[in-house]
Amino acid sequence: MATIASRKRTFNTGSGLPFREDPLIQEAAGRIAGKAFTAEATVLHAARALDDGIAAAQAVGADRPDFTGDVPAELYGSELAIEHATITVPELGIGAAQDLFLTVGASATSTKKALDRHWRNAQTVATHNPIAFRARSLGDYWINGTLPEGLNAIGDAKGGQG
Repeated sequence: MATIASRKRTFNTGSGLPFREDPLIQEAAGRIAGKAFTAEATVLHAARALDDGIAAAQAVGADRPDFTGDVPAELYGSELAIEHATITVPELGIGAAQDLFLTVGASATSTKKALDRHWRNAQTVATHNPIAFRARSLGDYWINGTLPEGLNAIGDAKGGQG
């Protein structure tokens, strides 16, 4: 928000008010702040769910390789929370960065300011944890009650052609 608050120039199609007093700029800043708040709240909620899931797994020994019992519901709850966060947080981050560029204008693309790192970081998270796969897993859960099945390895698909 400091970038927005400190901007001296305005747009020729703007209201003519100082940038920090322009109602459209204030509205855009509010949207960015709302996205940041929601992303942080989502991450904190998912972290608490993960802590609960790990504690429940440890309490029954489900964290051991030789465990053969039922996986605690809290562990599934933590996976679902992570799935939700992995879909939502990158989209919020990418959207907030986009809003910043649209609000501040061309000066936001300055390499000196390095504001593009926020968009790039959110995009990198979204790329490494493809939203489509997380969303499909959640959709299957919410429609069919299918609990997520985490894969413990990345690599060639089963039966994949090489």
